[in-house]
Amino acid sequence: VENYATSGAGIWLRKTLAGNSCSNITIRNINSVGASAASTNCYGITGSGYTSLTYGSHNNVSILYNNFRRSGYAIRMYGAGGTAGGSPNKTIYIRYNSLGNGAAVGDGHAYPIYLYNADNSLVSNNYISLNLPNGSVRCIHTYNVPDVMIYDNVIENCDVGSGTLYGISISTGSHGQIYNNTVRNIIAGSAYAIYVNVGNYATITDNTVKNITAASNMWALYFTGASDATILNNDIQDISSSLFYGIYGQNSARTLIENNTIRNIVASANAFSMYVTGCQLLEFNRNVVENMIGSGTICGLNASNLSRDLIFNNN
Repeated sequence: VENYATSGAGIWLRKTLAGNSCSNITIRNINSVGASAASTNCYGITGSGYTSLTYGSHNNVSILYNNFRRSGYAIRMYGAGGTAGGSPNKTIYIRYNSLGNGAAVGDGHAYPIYLYNADNSLVSNNYISLNLPNGSVRCIHTYNVPDVMIYDNVIENCDVGSGTLYGISISTGSHGQIYNNTVRNIIAGSAYAIYVNVGNYATITDNTVKNITAASNMWALYFTGASDATILNNDIQDISSSLFYGIYGQNSARTLIENNTIRNIVASANAFSMYVTGCQLLEFNRNVVENMIGSGTICGLNASNLSRDLIFNNN
């Protein structure tokens, strides 16, 4: 499926003016080629309302075993709900897709996987490898997708030059599960491997973040406004950046941070293995930090801005 227009989609699941949406759809084993890696008006597969910027309410859509290259959005499912009103997308499965054409120059995506307003959805076993010089990329991004499951994805060999890369990011959706993912071999200006924004009760476990070079700042695991999280058994290693944060928490409470490993870090400025600001009732147990080098401040745990009631055991 080839779309040579810089505005448009290869496959478009479209809600009608009468309000009818798509149900029970499987899109499988296609090769999707777009016209522009940077244009956010160019889609491989999109599901929306009657126009691309309005909201759909699609149900039971599976996007499986497809190859994508050269489109601003490879997969974009745009549902209603929240401030949009109406019903969200439901039961969206995005699995076993390959995105970015093995990091071939010009064949990447600004948003490889983008899921907006959905229930009962999962993103798993996808492979993302892209080259988008000096562009900002959110490899897997969900917004208002409660209970989303994001697991067994590999994001590797990505080069965005001086741009910012988000490996996995979830925003405004509680009970998200992010586990068994790998983010590695990344070159960027700044990078967030895993980013949770306003997503209470998130579970971030058994992920690997390694071999990342960021010219400016690097955040391996970042959570903000995300209380009651569980952060367990993550492995962060072989990072080179200017300013480094291993686990960064902001304005959150009642979070367990346990059995994480941070090692082989080189920062040209400051390096913080764990940094919290405006947080309370956090518990740090049995985390390991090894071989962290910085030209400025080097700190195992830094707590600031009225952070309080922190427990720090056997680290």
